[in-house]
Amino acid sequence: DQFFVNITRPNNLPFPQIFSPNGDNINDVFYMPMTKGLENVDYLKIYDNWGGLLFEEQDLQPGDDSRGWRGIINGREAAIAVYIVEALVTLEDGSKITYVGDLTLIR
Repeated sequence: DQFFVNITRPNNLPFPQIFSPNGDNINDVFYMPMTKGLENVDYLKIYDNWGGLLFEEQDLQPGDDSRGWRGIINGREAAIAVYIVEALVTLEDGSKITYVGDLTLIR
């Protein structure tokens, strides 16, 4: 007898691509939602288009928005723009995936 085991990993992590930190309590925080198979967000970094680091947090729990990015840079509202996201995540099996993508901030 033979059998095959197919292991799927969330290669396309479901980070949001748009958020609107406008104070209406809908999509006001950028964070990693709870995802099956995802254990931890080791770090989350937000960059401007010039590569300047604007936000960084480490050791985040998926689904917890309390330490996500609220669209604030040095105490001021970030401009409407496209930002770069980099994150290192740990899966339940202990493997790690680096995510790099873009994020559009609208108000």
